[in-house]
Amino acid sequence: MAAGGKGRNTSLAAAEAVRFHRAHQDAWLESVFFRVHTRCAVSVSRAFGARSRRVFEVACALVAAGGLGMLVGLHQRYTGSTELSRALRAAKIDEARAYAVRVAVGGDDEDACGGGDYVYWYSPERGIVELSEAAMRDLAVPVRCVAMTRRQLGPWPWRVAAGTDAIVANAALRAFGCVGRVRLDRSRDGYDLSRCDDKARRFNAVFKIAVAIKTIFLVFATSTLASYTLRETQARMLRFAYLIKERVSNRQSYVKLVTLHLLDSVVFAPITLGMLSFLYEFFADQLLALLILTLIWGCELFGAVSLRSLEALHSLPHLIVLYLAALHIYVFLFPLGFFYVAFGTTLAAIGHVMFYFWNHFELPALLSGLVSVSRPRAAY
Repeated sequence: MAAGGKGRNTSLAAAEAVRFHRAHQDAWLESVFFRVHTRCAVSVSRAFGARSRRVFEVACALVAAGGLGMLVGLHQRYTGSTELSRALRAAKIDEARAYAVRVAVGGDDEDACGGGDYVYWYSPERGIVELSEAAMRDLAVPVRCVAMTRRQLGPWPWRVAAGTDAIVANAALRAFGCVGRVRLDRSRDGYDLSRCDDKARRFNAVFKIAVAIKTIFLVFATSTLASYTLRETQARMLRFAYLIKERVSNRQSYVKLVTLHLLDSVVFAPITLGMLSFLYEFFADQLLALLILTLIWGCELFGAVSLRSLEALHSLPHLIVLYLAALHIYVFLFPLGFFYVAFGTTLAAIGHVMFYFWNHFELPALLSGLVSVSRPRAAY
């Protein structure tokens, strides 16, 4: 009995020691983040006055509003019936099961199909569109040709914002429906139209619930993993800095310490790569997935360093999650949407709320002493 009681006391003491160590480490990490926040606040205040910071805040709001308006305009202009979609529909061969349509964009003459700065191929059969032009001739595949000048695709601001790839893919979707594949001749990247849902399914209740569940899961999974990785890497770095300083001051060897720290840090590389691979399964555009993950990392870093006033702690995370969820829902609802315009709009909207809370709450809280070294966050 005595031995059992002694063992339980030892376990309780060890658990208490672990909790104390964790609390001490969290407090140390918070003090480091607070010093970084203070330096950033001083540097920003010296470099930019109150009026300049207000200009940045309003500029982000205007860019976000303009991006949202442009996104609506792009959908109205390019997802409906366009000159290109009508030309593609006229090029359709109903009696042929396997055929191809060559789309040349950017030539000087709309009747010269052999030219074009950008060449796209469409076919209802995936195997046909992956063939080279010579192989199509050898196999006697019927080929129709559609030529479009840049001017026929719309004014240059709309073309640049939408991108030629998205314009052609949406026109093919309008002309042929959710059948076939579009491929860019130079890069051999393509759009699988069979993965694009029609409007009836897009607004179906079950499909909307599935999109909502997928969005909630992705936003919270990526943000949680990013927050965990950020805090753990910073805590390990601070502990490493403290230990190596102690070794150097005592003139002890630190080779083993450096080796252990490197091995300990390597563990987080698979986590980051796993997050990217995880997002690649949901986003066909890998660059978009990387940009979204980078944005989430930036939001987590801002929250760890500069999210300290009571108003910001209560409101800013909800707004950022709302904007990120809106971006994810748009990407899942419109597989051929204008993703980079949507991403830029989301980035500007998040930048606006960050500037707003920084100017109106974070700086005043720091200057008035509501947050300090002894109380690094107002909620503490």
